[in-house]
Amino acid sequence: MRCDLPEPKKPETQTPVLPATSASFGRSIELPLRNFDMGNAHERRERVMELLETVGLKPDQAERYPHEFSGGQAQRLAIARALATRPEFLVLDEAVSALDVSVQAQIINLLIELQTRFGLTFLFIAHDLSVVHHMSTRIAVMFRGHVVELGRRDEIFGSPQHPHTKALLSSILPIDRPGTTPRLDHLLTGNDHDDLQGDATGCIYRHRCPFREPICALESPMLAPVGGEHHVACHVAHHSTADWLARIPARGAIPDGQHEGNEFNEGGPSHVVTP
Repeated sequence: MRCDLPEPKKPETQTPVLPATSASFGRSIELPLRNFDMGNAHERRERVMELLETVGLKPDQAERYPHEFSGGQAQRLAIARALATRPEFLVLDEAVSALDVSVQAQIINLLIELQTRFGLTFLFIAHDLSVVHHMSTRIAVMFRGHVVELGRRDEIFGSPQHPHTKALLSSILPIDRPGTTPRLDHLLTGNDHDDLQGDATGCIYRHRCPFREPICALESPMLAPVGGEHHVACHVAHHSTADWLARIPARGAIPDGQHEGNEFNEGGPSHVVTP
């Protein structure tokens, strides 16, 4: 018995799909002006040309498309569009994290120049501590959506109080911070599973903290002043750097059960997370 199979269909010719951001540079920058009905067509066009020059792009690039430019140029477009309606406050969420280091420096310098020129206030959100140090005057350190420490740049970097802040700063090599002594390494304890158990009571950081006390499981600490503009939400912030050095193992993980039964291991085995 013969079975005739149908011939395979030839692939159809597909029309190339343009990127989602298919509007030209100029139209993309103009869109906020149109949405807020700011100016006529001629005035909006003039504003677009002005913004392109402000962020270091050429006016003749207005008719090109975002996918034709580098990451740094596309970021300049985003900045120009954000400035279109003349805001006083800008939220910059990971504004330079996807850029090469050299391009990062250019965009950071541009942002600082624009901040000075237009009197802007930035809410700068980032994980790169060197960028945070360079850009910020006041810093809020967050963990699991909660602000655990708040203060001026010199207070946060020079005298961290919260265990989470100390752990973050310990990841910076001393060469990145001239004039400082070697930082502590391997301060992160606990694990994500412990953090996400959904326990609504107590300190959200206690599963990672090597100095947790009984109160940490019962009461969530509130931000409290520790001097100047410096505030910290921690029941055990009084522990010094020497205390940390004495308590945290220098390398490796704490074997399961090694600290079983003491207050350091409350809630299950804890581990030191190494880079």
